[in-house]
Amino acid sequence: MCNLRLTDVQIGERKGTVTVQNGKGGKYREVPLNLGARKVSEAYLEERGDDGMYLFPSQRSPKTSTRAIQLMLNKYRNLTGIEVTPHTLRHTFCHELVVRKVPLDVIARLAEHMKRDGSANIVMGSTLYAAK
Repeated sequence: MCNLRLTDVQIGERKGTVTVQNGKGGKYREVPLNLGARKVSEAYLEERGDDGMYLFPSQRSPKTSTRAIQLMLNKYRNLTGIEVTPHTLRHTFCHELVVRKVPLDVIARLAEHMKRDGSANIVMGSTLYAAK
């Protein structure tokens, strides 16, 4: 997230993507943006402007640090009493897809739960995202 550049976000009228150049395990991937994410992203980009290289700048640096993200999540945990971590956000995203009956192979691909041969690891996904 901290390394996303403005050029990594592509938003069109009917489609949008965020390109992760060097994600977990050094993997390249393109993450699709649904209509809601496109609208929020467009509003953010319009307000933010294009005066920098990184998608999320900080007040003191061209890009936000991982430590700044941790501090922000801790702040909201303290305010709400809800444990908010990147892992819980990821789990909630995938759980909501299950609730909306998105096929497990699609969820596994979006969560990057893949086997070595490139196919979706549905077993991992169904265990991780089962309703609790």
